[in-house]
Amino acid sequence: MAKTTKRITGDYDIITDDGTSGTILLDTQTVTINGNLNVVGTQTTVSTTDTSITDNTIVLNDGESGAGVTAGSAGLDIDRGTADNATFQFNETDDAFEAKVGASFAVTRGGTPVGGDDLATKSYVDSSVGGASADKIVEGDSEAEIFDDGVGTSNFHVTLDGSDVLTVTPTSLSYANVSVNGNTISNTATDENLFLSTTGTGELELNSVVTMAEQASDPSAEANKTKLYAKVPGGGGSGIYTTTQNGSDELTSRGKAIIFGLIF
Repeated sequence: MAKTTKRITGDYDIITDDGTSGTILLDTQTVTINGNLNVVGTQTTVSTTDTSITDNTIVLNDGESGAGVTAGSAGLDIDRGTADNATFQFNETDDAFEAKVGASFAVTRGGTPVGGDDLATKSYVDSSVGGASADKIVEGDSEAEIFDDGVGTSNFHVTLDGSDVLTVTPTSLSYANVSVNGNTISNTATDENLFLSTTGTGELELNSVVTMAEQASDPSAEANKTKLYAKVPGGGGSGIYTTTQNGSDELTSRGKAIIFGLIF
């Protein structure tokens, strides 16, 4: 078929009826428009199998005159037939992007985050905090972990800079070298002292009977310190001894003191 070219000078209008009704049909294989295409109306329908757009930015809600999306949201809607449509939209009220299926939020998938502002995937969070049950928090060579398999003894464990610092079980607590097991407090480090102290003018107050195990020998003296301990009762009759920088001696019982007073 021969090619027909119709050249028109000036504007060219094709109007059906009064311009408010009627249809124009172009029945051909390809329509090429060399120039801009302005479509003015309330709806544009493109029924194609494949659609390619050269623009690297698509503007939605163009011409908005208000401060924000006046309609409340703007985005992309995917027709899913008889199922609820899928939507990716910007919610103006919450100032947030949303992915939804129908009225419910949808699962959004992505890669492993790299930057500090990247969204975290479930697999990344699980690997960082120890699984879906979130029983572990890890940062560098420090971690806090809860162990409870429903069979063995449950515990909470903390490691800082690669060193164990805290372990808690239903009946015990271990922090550094200090162990609290039931009603027993002890220092787990060999030949190390256990200190109980207050600050300022505070004092240690004991409101119950104090039981001291008898020592086999006197402890070594330390300058500016008095050591109080129990040992097999001697001449003083009390079995309570002190060691100061001046030496060791037994506190005298009341009965012994009376006898010594009568004698001496």
